Amino acid sequence: MDHVYVEEADLVSRYLLHRLSADEEQAFEAHFVDCPACLDRLETTKRLREGLRTLATDAALRTSPPAARWPLALAAGLLLALGLAFAVARIVGLRGELAGLRQDLSRIEARSRDLERQAGDLQRRIAPDPPGTPIPAPGAGVPVVALSIVRGGSGAESGPAVQFTPPPAAPLVVLLLDLGSASAPSYRVAITNARGAQIWTGEHLTLTTPTELAVAIPSTLLQPGDYAVQVDGERRDAGPPRAVGHFAFRVR
Repeated sequence: MDHVYVEEADLVSRYLLHRLSADEEQAFEAHFVDCPACLDRLETTKRLREGLRTLATDAALRTSPPAARWPLALAAGLLLALGLAFAVARIVGLRGELAGLRQDLSRIEARSRDLERQAGDLQRRIAPDPPGTPIPAPGAGVPVVALSIVRGGSGAESGPAVQFTPPPAAPLVVLLLDLGSASAPSYRVAITNARGAQIWTGEHLTLTTPTELAVAIPSTLLQPGDYAVQVDGERRDAGPPRAVGHFAFRVR
């Protein structure tokens, strides 16, 4: 269901007047729950209709004999009660959305903690500490840089959209690569500098989250300048890898 059909079929007014079939009403409710524009128009139209009813009621009360006023007052009270019920339902819905956002935030925080632990593990594998050296907390001082796939020639004039400065004491930099809907069994990652020299590669890497791949590289490899990251999907049949995405960043 799209906005063109909503406009042509006048679904908003027909919905408020309960003139839709059961299937139409169900389809429209499924649409406007996720459509702020339709929801706003629905609420605006409802308030307009309620305002017109209130004006009509007030006019009728002023011109009707006293004996006829109490049914009109009762009808106005019922309309007000219905409006309050709709407002309460909207508040309950917003509370549900807020609870969902809080759950999403909790998942993001948990994922960040997992990435920090993985960065600490990679650090110890790449540069194990001498015997007797205290082990730092997982991920302490390790920056995590989120990258999205570069589309077309975006950012060609001003440079990569993602630019950062690694902390001087950071032993590693974790690149969090958002692969979207890629579904290869494993991946190959190659990082090259502005001169086209390959500074780091990794093979047989698996997704850290359902859509993201995290790689940790020694910060000493990242001198100031622009870098490109090429991700290819590896195949189970050992055939040639398939290009998945290209990323870019700048170290200041």
